Amino acid sequence: RQSWIIAKDGSTLVYKLDSEGVPQNPMGRTGLRGRGALPRWGPNHYIHIILTRFQKAREAFLSTKGLEFVVLWTEKRYHLSIPGGFVSGEHRYEVIRSMFKNQFIGNIVWTESSAVIKFFRDCIIPPPPKVELAESNESFPSIADSEENLKITHEVVYKG
Repeated sequence: RQSWIIAKDGSTLVYKLDSEGVPQNPMGRTGLRGRGALPRWGPNHYIHIILTRFQKAREAFLSTKGLEFVVLWTEKRYHLSIPGGFVSGEHRYEVIRSMFKNQFIGNIVWTESSAVIKFFRDCIIPPPPKVELAESNESFPSIADSEENLKITHEVVYKG
């Protein structure tokens, strides 16, 4: 199986098997035996992605500016988590692709981080254009239940 652990010389780490076919710890003996709660013998790779954006308030009355990030809510376990998971195959970004799949990805395999970055950059929705506001003296009649409600004046209109 492929390992993404890099040795000191920059080559991919090759792990050895003992007489029972169990991978040996490349860093030496630990006194522990078995794989415990890990999914596989040998390297168990996980990948997580942290997606953030700085949201600026578009309207003065909204207080929605600040750093926003993506988390997943798991109904089964009732907890929040960062998107990602166990890498079970050759392609480490397949976990992320499967979580964010849509009709635009199709069967494309992400083999490099640049493909992941390109996908999320393509998902960015540009902010709406700035709207110029101007004053107006247009008046519209309304139901007159009192003298103050006789007319409604709109002071802001779209100029464009």
